[in-house]
Amino acid sequence: MLLYPAKRDKVEVVDKSHRIVFQDKDISPSPLIFDAVKQEPGDAFEVVCNPLVPDLLFIYDARANRRGAWVDVLKCATVSRADDAAVKERMAEAQRSKHRLLTPLVKLGDRLTEQRVADAEHNNAVILAHHAGTAQDEAETDRILMDSFE
Repeated sequence: MLLYPAKRDKVEVVDKSHRIVFQDKDISPSPLIFDAVKQEPGDAFEVVCNPLVPDLLFIYDARANRRGAWVDVLKCATVSRADDAAVKERMAEAQRSKHRLLTPLVKLGDRLTEQRVADAEHNNAVILAHHAGTAQDEAETDRILMDSFE
């Protein structure tokens, strides 16, 4: 048997947590979990795992027009809990992946917050300008402003 067969029948899909779960009883009795942070959830890949180096998963494109094109090599996401250095490195790697995945969301949240603050300031200015022309007292204006924030 070739370690890297030309025909790869096993197709795996990236799950929502950016991982590929690979099951092969000849290589490991339990499923092997590989990080796929560069790939999108739902992407399908032909996979090959070398039984001599089971902590690496070779992924190939499974789309019809690009079938068999090499895409990447994924590292195994699980480490032995007995190895403190490996656990610390895995935790640091997970933190880096989390940061890389959340950065676009943080930037979007900042833009939305800035827009909402600008909208609220504009609305308050319009309300104050409208009520400044009438003979309402300051307490009524404060009440209206407080109602606009609720």
